Amino acid sequence: DASLESEGKGTMHVGGVNASADTFYASQGRQDDNFRDENETLVDDLVAKYPTICAIEMETHQLFSLAQVSAEHARIFAAGAAIVLAQRRSNDFLTNDRKHELEHTLGLACLEALAKVESTTPVPTSAVWL
Repeated sequence: DASLESEGKGTMHVGGVNASADTFYASQGRQDDNFRDENETLVDDLVAKYPTICAIEMETHQLFSLAQVSAEHARIFAAGAAIVLAQRRSNDFLTNDRKHELEHTLGLACLEALAKVESTTPVPTSAVWL
């Protein structure tokens, strides 16, 4: 459980369950009359089942799926970090200034954490990024 410190503003982290969805709208409980999502109770259902849920996002879903099915000789290690932009029930949003401040602070924290990771897994010579 990591915490971020920002110019005397104190700890900026929340502990809880993160739901990683497979799509941007339906799986995050967003309502749109243009789609038959049948997700009207999704957020309430998630909160009832996981009382400490604090975020629903989709950016890590595929990343974690790829890591889970990666072959032993080409193991992918995955991690995620998120800035929650909106509160789904109240429809409150971060201001752009606060969002930019958090992007900077979280970005630095992620880079510092990555710099501390030691990997013993060799990069495969047949990797798509080579």
